[in-house]
Amino acid sequence: GLRTALVSNGPLALGRAVRLADWSALIDRVFISSELRLSKPDPAVFPAVTAQLEVNPDQVAFIDDRIECVDAAGAYGWLSHLWVDDADSMTWLAEVCNQELPTH
Repeated sequence: GLRTALVSNGPLALGRAVRLADWSALIDRVFISSELRLSKPDPAVFPAVTAQLEVNPDQVAFIDDRIECVDAAGAYGWLSHLWVDDADSMTWLAEVCNQELPTH
């Protein structure tokens, strides 16, 4: 099946809060910039996360609200989409999954 990950720029406290949140069980991996010591859209973020997920870049579907992050992820080979609203992102994600996004 598909795995989920959160990649967010933020302090260590954000990572702790996410991991303790009620919805944290929906996320397989959490990557916080202060833990990675890299922030999006730094091009080094994407290979670091890809390596830790043990997947190929084209196996990652990425949604972000900053165009520079979307562009950087796309340049690395991630399938990337600019978040406009939830409905738009869900439609895009459904289309990506219907294209048989490789899974682990």
